[in-house]
Amino acid sequence: MEPGIYALAGAIIGGLFTYLSSQRSGYVAGLERELRRIKKAHITACQQIKGYYHLEARYMVEMGKLTNQAERTVQINYRDVVEIAGHPRPNWTAKDADYAIAELDG
Repeated sequence: MEPGIYALAGAIIGGLFTYLSSQRSGYVAGLERELRRIKKAHITACQQIKGYYHLEARYMVEMGKLTNQAERTVQINYRDVVEIAGHPRPNWTAKDADYAIAELDG
């Protein structure tokens, strides 16, 4: 074989690797953007959980006063009602949400 064929074959193979590498880089960049978007949405959801946890705590104080029951008893009873209705039982606290946010930010 002539040296020119080896050079041509090398150029084709090199070009193919360059092309595939650039395609993969674009794909990876797209995945990284999607991951950032999902992380941001998850952090927002965790912040909402914190807000609802604090809102629930305020409601439990007032409901405890109205029913003459301990706040924790009222909370447990209402969470039971939610679960019986077929919804997930709320069990995250603000601390759990903070932990999840820290994991995502880290």
